[in-house]
Amino acid sequence: MIGLRAVAAGPISKIPASMTRLSRHARNEMRLYGIERGDVEAIISNPVHRELDLRGNARLAGQTGDGRPILVVVAGDDPEFVITVFLRSR
Repeated sequence: MIGLRAVAAGPISKIPASMTRLSRHARNEMRLYGIERGDVEAIISNPVHRELDLRGNARLAGQTGDGRPILVVVAGDDPEFVITVFLRSR
């Protein structure tokens, strides 16, 4: 994709995933698509794929507990803050 830079997969920081804060948008998307907080925290702790967008935000890919692919976007300047979460097409 244009404007994205792949980086090594792995946790984005040493901050425990349970300390993450979710934006209102992220919470609404999670509610809409039935994505659990535990799914988001698991992907933050151990993403399958990780890339950075032009703003330096981490885009972390993984799967929900029931196997649906999702993307978690974490703020580059605040690794404890989840900007959005959404389902991806397979």
